[in-house]
Amino acid sequence: MFSLKKIALVGVAGFAAFSMSCSDTKDDPGGSWAAPFTAEIDPNGGFVVIGGEIKADEGNQIIAVNATADGATVELSPAPTVPASTVDLTETDVLGVCNATGTTTGSKEVTIKIVAKFDDGADISDSKKVTVNCTGADVDPELKKENIKLSSADDSYADLDTYTTMKEAVAKTKLKDIDLIAYCGTSIGCETGTIFSPLDVDIFWNGETYLGGDVMFYKITPAQATTLRNATKLSDVAEFLKSFDADEDDEIDDFTITNGEGFIVSTTGANLRAVVVTGSAATAVDLNVTGFE
Repeated sequence: MFSLKKIALVGVAGFAAFSMSCSDTKDDPGGSWAAPFTAEIDPNGGFVVIGGEIKADEGNQIIAVNATADGATVELSPAPTVPASTVDLTETDVLGVCNATGTTTGSKEVTIKIVAKFDDGADISDSKKVTVNCTGADVDPELKKENIKLSSADDSYADLDTYTTMKEAVAKTKLKDIDLIAYCGTSIGCETGTIFSPLDVDIFWNGETYLGGDVMFYKITPAQATTLRNATKLSDVAEFLKSFDADEDDEIDDFTITNGEGFIVSTTGANLRAVVVTGSAATAVDLNVTGFE
């Protein structure tokens, strides 16, 4: 943008010539979509998920990103971080669509519109139509949370897909469903103070053949563990889920039991579970388990 001093120097005639290039028209919007705007219905939760990336022009900043559904304000989760030169909307949830549009039953086609504002006063926008099912819709679903205990004196095996625990005799009949083990006894290769995946426990192997299900552990930070333990709504974990990447660099074979810390399990049922230690003794551990589906 031109300063008043520069405008004075070019004079009135010059100002007229420059006015079109200086103003924030569609040809000079302050920024652009670096990746196209998308909107679709999440197959698991039924809510709207958007994508795309907004980039400000050099020297400019994005100062706000707002969303509407049929003109009514709705919430983006996680909320975009502004001001910024770039805003990535990948896997951002749009919450409150049904409530905002006054729809409580049936399906409805709505227009989701995103408007990005820049610090030079310009803005850009894009919109997409999606069909949402508002029957029984929860704009910010409750997370599934359960507390389980594993101990040498009782159940040592857990199926996190069903949030159930069991003793070894039952686990042997459900090897492909078991996600983690603790305090299972030295006779089958476990030790105190550690949570193991089935890959590390003898009864899941017949020679070189693995008999268990496809399960993986991933490390997280203590701060993330605290967030996940305290989370109650989908919006509470939206930022974590957006940033979480099942990277092989974060894979762990087992977990040393530490109060307040935790890890992510990709279960035998292809679900994600956050597991956080809430208490432990010499041969027992209490776990808070959070599901995201």
